[in-house]
Amino acid sequence: MKKRNQIQANVSANRCERAKVVDCVEGNIGPKNTRACIQICGIPFDDNAAFYKELYLLVKADGCCKRVELKPGYNPKVMLFDFNGAGNDIYVTIDSGGSGGFQYFYIFEYKYCNLNLLMSDDLFNAQYNNYMGYYIDYFRAQVVDREDVWRIDLSCKGSEYLSQIYYEDGKLIEPKDIYISGANYTYPQYTQYLDRYTLVVYQKITGLYQADTLGYMETTLKFDGSNHEVESIYLKTFSDEMMDCIVF
Repeated sequence: MKKRNQIQANVSANRCERAKVVDCVEGNIGPKNTRACIQICGIPFDDNAAFYKELYLLVKADGCCKRVELKPGYNPKVMLFDFNGAGNDIYVTIDSGGSGGFQYFYIFEYKYCNLNLLMSDDLFNAQYNNYMGYYIDYFRAQVVDREDVWRIDLSCKGSEYLSQIYYEDGKLIEPKDIYISGANYTYPQYTQYLDRYTLVVYQKITGLYQADTLGYMETTLKFDGSNHEVESIYLKTFSDEMMDCIVF
């Protein structure tokens, strides 16, 4: 038993030696405005890699040190924002590095030496990603959820694109789905009437292939303590190609 404990201690020590502080912020957090040092520590894939195969969050406050495992990825960042009106919360983002350009995110509430997860990409996808999408007749794409329907006029896309989907009269050649991703990227937005931050979450809408971006679902979440709810949902088009297309 003693030998096993020694081996485990050596392994832990080696991991700590290889881990490095990737990002750090100091500030007041939680309802008591507790002074804290918050770090993201990581172990890179190798000495020259930008990818971190292991990442974790360290929160040092009130004489306590809390550690939370994070998803592996690129470019981890930690920032402080007041999302729930009870002092600053901890906002973490990590780039996935995949072809879809996904961003993982976490929001932690600090309260009395404890970290509570308010929201993350996994929680968002489980609770709010209920969309279905498909092409419909007459050069349109349609996105639906349980209650709402959005349509995009695709006639701006040009004949070369449309001929892969439609006959000349606008009828579908065959049924085709469009893909609505999970949380793709996020940003905090100060909301004056709430006097705190909301979180804007974008979900990418793609058509025939990964680079065929038809638009984004934009969801704004507001927080009240440990509760959260959708404040607004919009479908937006951002690319130059889609600027003149109509969302209705």
